[in-house]
Amino acid sequence: MRGLRENPRRAAAALSALVFFLGALLVGCDKQFINPNLNLIRLLPYASKKPHVFFAQTTDGKSLALHRTEPNVIREGLPPIILCHEEGMNKWIWDVAGQDSLIKYFARLGFDVWALEFRGHGESTKPEWHNELPYDWNFDDYVHKDLPAAVSYVQGKTNSRYVTLMGHGIGAMAIYAYLVTENFFDEVAGAVLLAPPGFAAEYSPAMERFVSQGRDWNRLDPLPLLHLPARAEEWALFDELMLKGTPMPRLTVKRFAERGLEVISPKVLQQLTHWVEANDFLSADLNFSYRNKLSLIRVPVLVVAGTADQFAHPGAVNYGFRVITSQDKTFLLLGRDYGQLHDYSHLGLLFGTHAKEEVFPRLFEWIEERTPGFDVWGKF
Repeated sequence: MRGLRENPRRAAAALSALVFFLGALLVGCDKQFINPNLNLIRLLPYASKKPHVFFAQTTDGKSLALHRTEPNVIREGLPPIILCHEEGMNKWIWDVAGQDSLIKYFARLGFDVWALEFRGHGESTKPEWHNELPYDWNFDDYVHKDLPAAVSYVQGKTNSRYVTLMGHGIGAMAIYAYLVTENFFDEVAGAVLLAPPGFAAEYSPAMERFVSQGRDWNRLDPLPLLHLPARAEEWALFDELMLKGTPMPRLTVKRFAERGLEVISPKVLQQLTHWVEANDFLSADLNFSYRNKLSLIRVPVLVVAGTADQFAHPGAVNYGFRVITSQDKTFLLLGRDYGQLHDYSHLGLLFGTHAKEEVFPRLFEWIEERTPGFDVWGKF
């Protein structure tokens, strides 16, 4: 090294040799290692910044956490995405897979991603040891209070006329209801609904066992959604409902069990039970059917189901899809019989081993096709 510093000619020769060697190495590489169609330079500007949490206030005084993952360069004209999680969970369902998570995937493509945590979940207002708040919220609160507050807040922060809503499970059902009762100013550019479970045309034996736990409401304390490690039989049922059928990284499942589960309100579980028993998508007071209003949806809608999902059975998901009368609606069923490497369970759609390659690109392409002038580095 000292000789190179003292002899500039030798240093230049060594540098030239290194450049030649690297060039030869690249030329000699097999195509499976170097993809000539992948322009990495175009991707680099969209690497995501460090996430930040913001708080929106609801009309009834609740504070809602919105976890923002912002790319270094936000693509102009691209609506921000608001993510709505499953019941009894939190923002970690979108981010627990780290660099392979849905949040990171969309942020790298230039999307401004906001993960909403409904009341009672995550860092939003919820009952804890240091306060006396009751477990008294229901599904309608998500629809008429939480989502309107989140949409307005994101619009104000991003100066965007429109947002894209993406929900999973009960979060997807909340988007359904929001579109037919609260989308007064057409601020939603499109909706992506992953495994909405609330249409009980068909449901699995595991779902029936889950619902049967909540039929005697007088004896129910606020309970976790089969929270690990409450009891072995509860985790077994949770595994069958949410996980079974899709290969998943063990570390991801472990992280999710530690970070992603929340205590839920008995009123939410009660409402879900009413949907199953009445085969209808009802308000908490049972006087209003959201399902009967789904014909009012006019925005583009993508509905996704997994063939191995025992919580949101594909038949039930498709039943709700058929009721929608929007001219631009798409139903996507993912599993071995439809060209994927694996069947997809409820949570497998978000952090299955191959979700990044088989699920997320389909969601992205659907959004891309409905965004005028949006041209990313290539389709998958």
